[in-house]
Amino acid sequence: MNQVVTMAVKESRSKSGMIRVLIKEGIEVFQKQRAAATEETSEKLRNRNEGPL
Repeated sequence: MNQVVTMAVKESRSKSGMIRVLIKEGIEVFQKQRAAATEETSEKLRNRNEGPL
């Protein structure tokens, strides 16, 4: 009985660890995408400002 409980606890710990890693990776990807979108937007604004007056 104890062995089953221990296995279940280990399983849930590893799952929550995986979830934490996935969340962390998801946040990093989101931040990179947002940074790229911000860069793209500021590039467009720069081009608009330097366009023919």
